[in-house]
Amino acid sequence: MLKATVVAAGLLMAATQKTPFDLMDVHISSTPLVELSICVLVLIAVLASDK
Repeated sequence: MLKATVVAAGLLMAATQKTPFDLMDVHISSTPLVELSICVLVLIAVLASDK
């Protein structure tokens, strides 16, 4: 169930071209690429996990 949610979140990010940081209006970096990289790394980590 978690992996399905992560895949849906990734597709939603790709479709809207927005990250969760944009949606919450909280930015941890002035560079959008840094925020996108963090989001992608989290998605990959969850998908690579055994659970």
